[in-house]
Formats: sequence, structure tokens, C-alpha cells
Amino acid sequence: INEVAYKLISILFMNSGLCYKNLNETDKAIEYFSKSVFFNNENSKALYNRLELNYSKGEYLEAQEDYQKLKVINPGALKEFK
Repeated sequence: INEVAYKLISILFMNSGLCYKNLNETDKAIEYFSKSVFFNNENSKALYNRLELNYSKGEYLEAQEDYQKLKVINPGALKEFK
């Protein structure tokens, strides 16, 4: 599988994560955002959503890891996160 295929798979998992997030199925959403990041560790949308959900669950260490990754790959994504 080439890099383009990995990025497309990442997008599919991210979109599934967004669906679960909208259904308030937080754990399932985090699972799919994690799968998305596995296939593309620079998918800032998946990282941001996983950060947001982990933070809301009180999983601060996990949230901090994603925050640090985003700070490097896409600092602009963190403007909304306070």
C-alpha cells in the first residue's frame, strides 16, 4: 500500500470517528480517531478530535500527548482549544 492509500484510509477512519462523536459514543469515536492516526500520524483533525474527547473524559495524559503532537505538526489547530 502506498502513502496515498494510507492517507485515504486515515480519512475514512476519521470520518467514522466524527460520526461516533456526533452520536455521543465517545469511546468508539476515540477508537476510530486512533485508527486514523495509526494510518496517518499527521492527521491533525483526528488528533484534535481525539485530544478534545480525551480531555473531556479527564484523560489528561492522552490529551497532552496529542496536544504536543499538534503543536509540532499544526499549531493553528490548537487556536480553538483552551
